[in-house]
Amino acid sequence: MIDDRIVERAAGGLLLLVVVAFGISMATFVQFDVDREEVRASLIAVNADRELYAASWFGTLIGGMLLAPAAGALYLVFRLHDRALALLGLTGLLTASVAFVAATAAFFGIYFLADDFALTGGAHADSIASVARAMGFAGYTAWAAGTTLAGTGVVSIGLLIVRERRMPTPLGLWAMAGGAAMLLGWSVVTPLPQALDDVRRYGYYITAGGAAGSLAFFVALAGYLLAKGTPTARFR
Repeated sequence: MIDDRIVERAAGGLLLLVVVAFGISMATFVQFDVDREEVRASLIAVNADRELYAASWFGTLIGGMLLAPAAGALYLVFRLHDRALALLGLTGLLTASVAFVAATAAFFGIYFLADDFALTGGAHADSIASVARAMGFAGYTAWAAGTTLAGTGVVSIGLLIVRERRMPTPLGLWAMAGGAAMLLGWSVVTPLPQALDDVRRYGYYITAGGAAGSLAFFVALAGYLLAKGTPTARFR
């Protein structure tokens, strides 16, 4: 049987790798606009910054793949504290991992379409732009699903920490705030009617803030797991 401290250290190490990968993705992000009038300009921008674009989505790919074993390790860490919440956290992070990998596939398709767009010129420009726009919609849908599902997982872990009191309560509250922002940004704010466009436009910023907060929580949780682990006694 594997020692609990080994599992805790593995979970902490995997969380740090996830943070590094997604941090690279966020730092090198190149926007692709799916608006019909902006698709061509976006393809030109992607081709012009192809190294940054590739680095960003490689970061997402690696982070998404590492999120799966990290979720499994966290489940092993927390399952004896609250199996239901640990399982919900595992499910959220594991399905988010699949969604992020799917989003990467779509956006790497756009990477090659941008190259084709630059090489062929006007010969097939309309067709390439239409395909790229469709792939962009698919990629952003998968990305939105991933952030929403990841938010569910982070909220579950935060709630477990708050309820069990074996780790500092502020750590759990931090996770719940960051996860809730990820969960609500895409699923509630962004889909609002066009009449509420002034509010809807903040959906992206709410989600991005929640993602940054959740990554910071992962760093704090990783440090705690590496240094102290999860004590058997509750905080009083």
